[in-house]
Amino acid sequence: MPLTILMPLCKQFGIGIMTYSPLAIGLLSGRFRRGQEPPPGTVWSRGKNTGMSPHKYNLEEALDEFNDRIVQTVIEIAQRHGRTPAQVAIAWILDHDEISAPILGADLPEHVDEIYAGLEWKLDAEDRALLDEVSQRPQPRKYA
Repeated sequence: MPLTILMPLCKQFGIGIMTYSPLAIGLLSGRFRRGQEPPPGTVWSRGKNTGMSPHKYNLEEALDEFNDRIVQTVIEIAQRHGRTPAQVAIAWILDHDEISAPILGADLPEHVDEIYAGLEWKLDAEDRALLDEVSQRPQPRKYA
């Protein structure tokens, strides 16, 4: 069910949403980009020692043009505000009233520190609207 339907429905009935992997397995951290080799030892890398889930994830498939545009927008907002992309992504998630709790899966202590350093910061309305807009996947046309 698309979030454009799920989130208003949950809000209407007072049901909270707990997000799993709110950084999209690290994609919204800005550390992984389309057309670039992922850092070794991560779930997106290939070969030996590829993180916790070797060969489970495919960066080329995950970062299609649509998703890479979202990552680029998160990066641009982070640069404008002196924040990291992960901090922007978490602020974006927490700015939705429907989100009760994000399940953060930080792999390293410095990732935890990075995220917590951004918790006191909030997105402004313009940046929130931009992120909401670029993350709306076009719905397929229905033909009669």
